[in-house]
Amino acid sequence: MRLAMLVRGVKLNDPLAKRFDTKSGGNCGAGGLCRTCAVSVLRGGEVLNPQKISEKQMLEDNPRWRLACKAFVGYGMQEGEITLQVNPRQWGQDCEEWS
Repeated sequence: MRLAMLVRGVKLNDPLAKRFDTKSGGNCGAGGLCRTCAVSVLRGGEVLNPQKISEKQMLEDNPRWRLACKAFVGYGMQEGEITLQVNPRQWGQDCEEWS
């Protein structure tokens, strides 16, 4: 999902996110080690692959969030629509909804 969003010009880099493999911030390049690509699933989460344990642990306080780098649309050949909100930490600022 991350690559599809980036190709379409959706900005996923959340400057408020912290990495888990280092004390600095920044994008981990789709390694699942930061939360810079975290999105909130508003509708259609059933078409995404199940979360792995590591993703659940990173996002345990936000059950509707997914890491775009670890989420795949159309899991199990399911079809449907999905609505996401990017940069959920910044909802008080400019947010972008992507579906």
